[in-house]
Amino acid sequence: MLVKVYAGLLISAFSFYSVASVECSQLKGCDKKYCEIEKQLQIAKDKNNKRQVSGLTKSLDNAKNNCTNAGLKNELAGKIKETNADIAEYEEGLQKAKNKGDAKKIAKYQNKIEQKKIEVNAFEKDISEIN
Repeated sequence: MLVKVYAGLLISAFSFYSVASVECSQLKGCDKKYCEIEKQLQIAKDKNNKRQVSGLTKSLDNAKNNCTNAGLKNELAGKIKETNADIAEYEEGLQKAKNKGDAKKIAKYQNKIEQKKIEVNAFEKDISEIN
């Protein structure tokens, strides 16, 4: 009986997190940001991580007091700029690796560039969804 109760609690916990994840992804702008922080806060509470709970509570309060869609767009634009700078740096490394014929480093840099391009696309998508 105890095993069934424990299994049920585990399933409920996983269901909560997957539902919370779906709910956050359906939101836009500041509402999405609040949801994501609240989700992290709940995980920290479940793990009884008081330090993280304190930090996330402050982060949520700060977001609720200061978040604007224009501010989010600026923040995302900054992330795009930083990520594009990372891409440029990796492209330099890639070129050097190609010049040396170092196949391992070529693959490494190509992978990093691809991952950063995915991040840029995600940031651009987020910007386009903010009203």
